[in-house]
Amino acid sequence: MVDSPPICLQVEYIVNGPDPYNPTNPNNYWVTLIVQAPQYYSTGRYDGTSVAVGMWATGSANGYVFRVQRVIKDDLYNSAPGPTKVDVILEDVDGFNAKIDPSQVSGGGPSSNTLGYIFQLNPLTGLPALTSVNNPPTITFTDSVVARFMYMQPAVGSTGPTGPTGSLGPTGPQGNPGDRGFEGPIGPTGLTGYTGYTGYTGATGLGLTGATGTTGRTGYTGYTGYTGYTGYTGYTGPAGDMGPTGPSGGPIGPTGLTGYTGYTGYTGPAGDMGPTGPSGGPIGPTGLTGYTGYTGYTGPAGDMGPTGPSGGPIGPTGLTGYTGYTGYT
Repeated sequence: MVDSPPICLQVEYIVNGPDPYNPTNPNNYWVTLIVQAPQYYSTGRYDGTSVAVGMWATGSANGYVFRVQRVIKDDLYNSAPGPTKVDVILEDVDGFNAKIDPSQVSGGGPSSNTLGYIFQLNPLTGLPALTSVNNPPTITFTDSVVARFMYMQPAVGSTGPTGPTGSLGPTGPQGNPGDRGFEGPIGPTGLTGYTGYTGYTGATGLGLTGATGTTGRTGYTGYTGYTGYTGYTGYTGPAGDMGPTGPSGGPIGPTGLTGYTGYTGYTGPAGDMGPTGPSGGPIGPTGLTGYTGYTGYTGPAGDMGPTGPSGGPIGPTGLTGYTGYTGYT
Protein backbone atom coordinates (compact mmCIF):
# COMPACT_ATOMS: atom_id res chain seq x y z
CA MET A 1 0.00 0.00 0.00
CA VAL A 2 1.35 3.44 -0.98
CA ASP A 3 1.23 6.29 1.53
CA SER A 4 -0.81 9.33 0.52
CA PRO A 5 0.88 11.55 -0.28
CA PRO A 6 3.77 9.21 -1.27
CA ILE A 7 6.90 9.42 0.85
CA CYS A 8 9.95 11.02 -0.73
CA LEU A 9 12.42 11.51 2.14
CA GLN A 10 16.03 12.66 1.61
CA VAL A 11 18.62 10.66 3.61
CA GLU A 12 22.38 10.23 3.93
CA TYR A 13 23.89 6.74 3.77
CA ILE A 14 26.30 5.33 6.38
CA VAL A 15 27.33 1.81 5.30
CA ASN A 16 27.97 -0.49 8.31
CA GLY A 17 28.82 -3.69 6.42
CA PRO A 18 27.13 -6.85 5.16
CA ASP A 19 23.75 -8.10 6.40
CA PRO A 20 24.36 -9.31 10.03
CA TYR A 21 21.37 -11.64 9.75
CA ASN A 22 22.54 -13.18 6.44
CA PRO A 23 26.24 -12.27 6.07
CA THR A 24 26.86 -14.62 3.11
CA ASN A 25 24.39 -12.77 0.83
CA PRO A 26 26.48 -10.36 -1.33
CA ASN A 27 23.42 -8.34 -2.37
CA ASN A 28 22.36 -7.27 1.15
CA TYR A 29 23.82 -4.28 3.04
CA TRP A 30 23.48 -2.97 6.59
CA VAL A 31 23.01 0.79 6.31
CA THR A 32 22.19 3.63 8.70
CA LEU A 33 19.93 6.26 7.11
CA ILE A 34 20.35 9.81 8.45
CA VAL A 35 17.24 11.90 7.73
CA GLN A 36 18.25 15.26 6.30
CA ALA A 37 14.92 16.95 6.99
CA PRO A 38 11.38 15.76 7.68
CA GLN A 39 8.93 15.73 4.78
CA TYR A 40 5.90 17.78 5.76
CA TYR A 41 2.44 17.56 4.23
CA SER A 42 -0.96 19.04 5.06
CA THR A 43 -1.86 16.80 7.98
CA GLY A 44 1.52 15.52 9.24
CA ARG A 45 5.08 14.64 8.32
CA TYR A 46 7.38 11.74 7.35
CA ASP A 47 10.64 11.08 9.21
CA GLY A 48 12.83 8.15 10.25
CA THR A 49 9.94 6.41 12.00
CA SER A 50 8.00 6.34 8.70
CA VAL A 51 10.50 4.07 6.89
CA ALA A 52 8.98 0.59 6.35
CA VAL A 53 9.77 -2.72 4.66
CA GLY A 54 8.97 -2.68 0.91
CA MET A 55 9.97 0.93 0.35
CA TRP A 56 12.88 1.76 -1.97
CA ALA A 57 16.08 3.79 -1.58
CA THR A 58 18.17 5.39 -4.34
CA GLY A 59 21.90 5.71 -4.67
CA SER A 60 23.74 8.89 -5.61
CA ALA A 61 24.50 7.92 -9.21
CA ASN A 62 24.31 5.35 -11.99
CA GLY A 63 20.60 4.63 -11.34
CA TYR A 64 21.27 2.43 -8.30
CA VAL A 65 18.16 1.52 -6.26
CA PHE A 66 17.73 -0.76 -3.26
CA ARG A 67 14.65 -2.31 -1.64
CA VAL A 68 14.20 -2.00 2.15
CA GLN A 69 14.23 -5.66 3.25
CA ARG A 70 14.29 -5.14 7.04
CA VAL A 71 13.98 -2.29 9.54
CA ILE A 72 16.30 -3.14 12.46
CA LYS A 73 14.47 -2.62 15.72
CA ASP A 74 16.35 -4.84 18.20
CA ASP A 75 18.98 -3.94 20.79
CA LEU A 76 21.54 -6.43 19.44
CA TYR A 77 23.03 -3.72 17.25
CA ASN A 78 22.02 -0.81 19.49
CA SER A 79 19.55 0.24 16.87
CA ALA A 80 16.07 1.68 17.20
CA PRO A 81 14.18 3.78 14.64
CA GLY A 82 13.97 7.49 15.45
CA PRO A 83 12.89 10.67 13.71
CA THR A 84 16.41 11.42 12.48
CA LYS A 85 18.02 7.96 12.13
CA VAL A 86 17.00 4.43 11.23
CA ASP A 87 19.04 1.26 10.58
CA VAL A 88 17.90 -0.92 7.65
CA ILE A 89 18.93 -3.86 5.52
CA LEU A 90 18.99 -2.75 1.85
CA GLU A 91 18.70 -5.39 -0.90
CA ASP A 92 20.15 -5.10 -4.43
CA VAL A 93 17.25 -6.96 -6.07
CA ASP A 94 18.50 -9.67 -8.43
CA GLY A 95 21.98 -8.07 -8.19
CA PHE A 96 20.93 -5.58 -10.90
CA ASN A 97 23.05 -2.75 -9.41
CA ALA A 98 26.12 -4.99 -9.67
CA LYS A 99 25.29 -5.67 -13.32
CA ILE A 100 25.17 -1.97 -14.25
CA ASP A 101 28.21 -0.95 -12.16
CA PRO A 102 30.40 1.00 -14.62
CA SER A 103 33.49 0.72 -12.41
CA GLN A 104 33.26 -3.06 -12.32
CA VAL A 105 34.73 -2.77 -8.79
CA SER A 106 32.14 -1.55 -6.23
CA GLY A 107 29.66 -4.33 -6.95
CA GLY A 108 26.73 -1.92 -7.06
CA GLY A 109 26.54 -1.32 -3.30
CA PRO A 110 25.70 1.97 -1.55
CA SER A 111 28.44 4.38 -0.57
CA SER A 112 28.84 6.13 2.80
CA ASN A 113 28.38 9.89 3.10
CA THR A 114 26.30 10.11 -0.04
CA LEU A 115 22.74 11.35 -0.45
CA GLY A 116 19.69 9.52 -1.71
CA TYR A 117 15.92 9.30 -1.27
CA ILE A 118 13.43 6.92 0.33
CA PHE A 119 10.41 6.51 -1.99
CA GLN A 120 7.59 4.19 -3.06
CA LEU A 121 6.32 2.74 -6.37
CA ASN A 122 2.99 3.45 -8.00
CA PRO A 123 0.98 0.24 -7.48
CA LEU A 124 -0.57 0.45 -11.00
CA THR A 125 2.43 1.35 -13.16
CA GLY A 126 5.28 0.10 -10.96
CA LEU A 127 7.16 3.41 -11.54
CA PRO A 128 8.84 5.47 -8.77
CA ALA A 129 6.79 8.26 -7.15
CA LEU A 130 9.61 10.83 -6.89
CA THR A 131 7.33 13.74 -5.98
CA SER A 132 9.62 15.80 -3.75
CA VAL A 133 13.21 15.65 -5.04
CA ASN A 134 14.21 19.15 -4.01
CA ASN A 135 17.95 18.43 -3.88
CA PRO A 136 18.86 15.82 -6.52
CA PRO A 137 22.36 14.32 -6.08
CA THR A 138 23.03 14.69 -9.82
CA ILE A 139 21.36 16.51 -12.68
CA THR A 140 20.24 13.22 -14.23
CA PHE A 141 19.25 11.57 -10.91
CA THR A 142 15.49 11.43 -11.49
CA ASP A 143 15.89 10.37 -15.13
CA SER A 144 18.22 7.53 -14.17
CA VAL A 145 15.90 6.15 -11.46
CA VAL A 146 12.76 6.36 -13.65
CA ALA A 147 14.60 4.76 -16.58
CA ARG A 148 15.73 1.94 -14.32
CA PHE A 149 12.14 1.01 -13.42
CA MET A 150 10.89 1.55 -16.98
CA TYR A 151 13.46 -0.98 -18.13
CA MET A 152 12.20 -3.45 -15.53
CA GLN A 153 8.60 -3.17 -16.75
CA PRO A 154 7.27 -6.21 -18.68
CA ALA A 155 6.25 -5.59 -22.29
CA VAL A 156 2.54 -4.88 -22.54
CA GLY A 157 0.82 -5.36 -25.96
CA SER A 158 -2.77 -5.30 -27.02
CA THR A 159 -5.02 -7.92 -25.59
CA GLY A 160 -5.47 -10.89 -27.93
CA PRO A 161 -8.58 -12.98 -28.33
CA THR A 162 -9.47 -15.32 -25.53
CA GLY A 163 -8.46 -18.89 -26.26
CA PRO A 164 -10.69 -21.89 -25.66
CA THR A 165 -11.09 -23.16 -22.15
CA GLY A 166 -8.76 -26.05 -21.47
CA SER A 167 -9.97 -29.39 -20.21
CA LEU A 168 -10.24 -29.94 -16.50
CA GLY A 169 -7.14 -31.57 -15.12
CA PRO A 170 -7.22 -34.45 -12.66
CA THR A 171 -7.88 -33.66 -9.04
CA GLY A 172 -4.68 -33.40 -7.06
CA PRO A 173 -4.06 -35.46 -3.95
CA GLN A 174 -5.72 -34.31 -0.80
CA GLY A 175 -3.45 -32.34 1.48
CA ASN A 176 -2.81 -33.20 5.06
CA PRO A 177 -5.47 -32.02 7.52
CA GLY A 178 -4.60 -28.73 9.12
CA ASP A 179 -4.04 -28.35 12.81
CA ARG A 180 -7.15 -27.99 14.87
CA GLY A 181 -7.81 -24.42 15.79
CA PHE A 182 -8.39 -23.17 19.29
CA GLU A 183 -11.85 -23.63 20.70
CA GLY A 184 -13.68 -20.38 20.89
CA PRO A 185 -15.22 -19.17 24.12
CA ILE A 186 -18.66 -20.44 25.06
CA GLY A 187 -21.27 -17.99 23.95
CA PRO A 188 -23.86 -16.58 26.30
CA THR A 189 -26.93 -18.66 27.05
CA GLY A 190 -29.84 -17.69 24.87
CA LEU A 191 -33.11 -16.40 26.25
CA THR A 192 -35.60 -19.03 27.41
CA GLY A 193 -38.54 -19.29 25.04
CA TYR A 194 -42.03 -18.61 26.39
CA THR A 195 -44.25 -21.50 27.42
CA GLY A 196 -47.06 -22.14 24.98
CA TYR A 197 -50.68 -21.93 26.15
CA THR A 198 -52.53 -25.07 27.30
CA GLY A 199 -55.04 -26.38 24.78
CA TYR A 200 -58.74 -26.55 25.77
CA THR A 201 -60.26 -29.82 27.07
CA GLY A 202 -62.58 -31.49 24.60
CA ALA A 203 -66.28 -32.06 25.39
CA THR A 204 -67.30 -35.22 27.28
CA GLY A 205 -68.88 -37.89 25.07
CA LEU A 206 -72.62 -38.73 25.46
CA GLY A 207 -72.47 -42.48 25.00
CA LEU A 208 -75.27 -44.65 26.53
CA THR A 209 -74.70 -46.79 29.63
CA GLY A 210 -74.42 -50.46 28.70
CA ALA A 211 -77.12 -53.00 29.82
CA THR A 212 -76.68 -54.88 33.13
CA GLY A 213 -75.54 -58.44 32.62
CA THR A 214 -77.63 -61.44 33.84
CA THR A 215 -77.16 -62.74 37.40
CA GLY A 216 -75.22 -66.00 37.52
CA ARG A 217 -76.84 -69.14 39.04
CA THR A 218 -76.35 -70.03 42.73
CA GLY A 219 -74.10 -73.00 43.36
CA TYR A 220 -75.47 -76.11 45.21
CA THR A 221 -74.85 -76.74 48.96
CA GLY A 222 -72.45 -79.58 49.66
CA TYR A 223 -73.52 -82.59 51.82
CA THR A 224 -72.99 -82.68 55.64
CA GLY A 225 -70.70 -85.42 56.95
CA TYR A 226 -72.09 -88.08 59.34
CA THR A 227 -71.44 -88.08 63.12
CA GLY A 228 -69.25 -90.91 64.32
CA TYR A 229 -70.47 -93.37 66.98
CA THR A 230 -69.61 -93.01 70.70
CA GLY A 231 -67.45 -95.74 72.23
CA TYR A 232 -68.77 -97.77 75.18
CA THR A 233 -67.67 -97.26 78.82
CA GLY A 234 -65.77 -100.14 80.42
CA TYR A 235 -67.32 -101.84 83.49
CA THR A 236 -66.14 -101.27 87.13
CA GLY A 237 -65.03 -104.31 89.08
CA PRO A 238 -66.92 -105.24 92.36
CA ALA A 239 -65.65 -103.84 95.63
CA GLY A 240 -64.09 -106.38 97.97
CA ASP A 241 -65.52 -107.09 101.48
CA MET A 242 -63.90 -105.24 104.34
CA GLY A 243 -62.05 -107.58 106.68
CA PRO A 244 -62.61 -107.58 110.46
CA THR A 245 -60.65 -105.21 112.63
CA GLY A 246 -57.86 -106.96 114.46
CA PRO A 247 -57.28 -106.68 118.17
CA SER A 248 -55.78 -103.42 119.39
CA GLY A 249 -52.12 -103.40 120.47
CA GLY A 250 -50.78 -106.13 118.26
CA PRO A 251 -47.53 -105.83 116.43
CA ILE A 252 -47.39 -103.85 113.23
CA GLY A 253 -46.75 -106.07 110.30
CA PRO A 254 -44.33 -105.35 107.57
CA THR A 255 -45.25 -102.83 104.90
CA GLY A 256 -46.25 -104.50 101.75
CA LEU A 257 -44.91 -103.69 98.32
CA THR A 258 -46.34 -100.62 96.71
CA GLY A 259 -48.15 -101.49 93.55
CA TYR A 260 -48.07 -99.28 90.49
CA THR A 261 -50.63 -96.58 90.31
CA GLY A 262 -53.41 -97.54 88.04
CA TYR A 263 -55.51 -95.29 85.89
CA THR A 264 -57.88 -93.21 87.97
CA GLY A 265 -61.47 -94.28 87.52
CA TYR A 266 -64.34 -91.91 87.76
CA THR A 267 -65.54 -91.04 91.29
CA GLY A 268 -68.81 -92.60 92.17
CA PRO A 269 -71.52 -91.02 94.25
CA ALA A 270 -70.76 -90.47 97.94
CA GLY A 271 -72.51 -93.00 100.19
CA ASP A 272 -74.24 -92.27 103.50
CA MET A 273 -72.03 -92.14 106.53
CA GLY A 274 -72.33 -95.32 108.61
CA PRO A 275 -72.38 -95.45 112.42
CA THR A 276 -69.18 -95.22 114.38
CA GLY A 277 -67.91 -98.58 115.48
CA PRO A 278 -66.64 -99.41 118.99
CA SER A 279 -63.17 -98.19 119.77
CA GLY A 280 -60.33 -100.06 121.35
CA GLY A 281 -59.93 -103.04 119.06
CA PRO A 282 -56.46 -104.07 118.08
CA ILE A 283 -55.09 -102.80 114.75
CA GLY A 284 -54.44 -105.64 112.42
CA PRO A 285 -51.49 -105.91 110.13
CA THR A 286 -51.41 -103.74 107.04
CA GLY A 287 -52.18 -105.75 104.03
CA LEU A 288 -50.31 -105.63 100.76
CA THR A 289 -51.05 -102.59 98.71
CA GLY A 290 -52.45 -103.61 95.40
CA TYR A 291 -51.38 -101.92 92.23
CA THR A 292 -53.30 -98.93 91.19
CA GLY A 293 -55.48 -99.71 88.25
CA TYR A 294 -56.01 -97.60 85.18
CA THR A 295 -57.85 -94.43 86.01
CA GLY A 296 -61.26 -94.35 84.42
CA TYR A 297 -63.25 -91.25 83.87
CA THR A 298 -64.78 -89.59 86.95
CA GLY A 299 -68.45 -90.27 87.32
CA PRO A 300 -70.99 -88.36 89.33
CA ALA A 301 -70.61 -88.33 93.13
CA GLY A 302 -72.78 -90.96 94.83
CA ASP A 303 -74.50 -90.76 98.21
CA MET A 304 -72.37 -91.61 101.22
CA GLY A 305 -73.13 -95.05 102.53
CA PRO A 306 -73.42 -95.96 106.22
CA THR A 307 -70.32 -96.39 108.25
CA GLY A 308 -69.55 -100.00 108.77
CA PRO A 309 -68.42 -101.54 112.02
CA SER A 310 -64.99 -100.44 113.09
CA GLY A 311 -62.13 -102.90 113.31
CA GLY A 312 -62.94 -105.31 110.49
CA PRO A 313 -60.26 -106.27 108.02
CA ILE A 314 -60.04 -104.33 104.75
CA GLY A 315 -60.54 -106.52 101.78
CA PRO A 316 -58.58 -106.24 98.58
CA THR A 317 -59.48 -103.53 96.07
CA GLY A 318 -61.09 -104.84 92.94
CA LEU A 319 -59.76 -104.26 89.45
CA THR A 320 -60.78 -101.05 87.79
CA GLY A 321 -62.34 -101.53 84.37
CA TYR A 322 -60.76 -99.89 81.32
CA THR A 323 -62.19 -96.79 79.80
CA GLY A 324 -63.84 -97.37 76.44
CA TYR A 325 -62.85 -95.63 73.20
CA THR A 326 -64.29 -92.23 72.58
CA GLY A 327 -66.19 -92.06 69.33
CA TYR A 328 -65.24 -89.43 66.74
CA THR A 329 -67.57 -86.55 66.05
